[in-house]
Amino acid sequence: MGVKKDISNNLKKYLLGNRIAALRGVISSLKADLKAILGDYVKTDGDISITADMDEISGRVVFNISFAAREIYEAGTVLK
Repeated sequence: MGVKKDISNNLKKYLLGNRIAALRGVISSLKADLKAILGDYVKTDGDISITADMDEISGRVVFNISFAAREIYEAGTVLK
């Protein structure tokens, strides 16, 4: 019984590790995409902060995104 539990735990750790590695890539891409999108609406001040909390059991990921804006553009002047 101990061997089955060890295999199960090792598999969970492996899958979680792969998901965390993939999440890092997603956060990096998301940050670049958001910077480009936000550029149409605001002038950002500093970096965009993105954190993600992953529930190990359900696999659900909650993203927290924050940024500061130095200037907000009037919507009618920047929308294409």
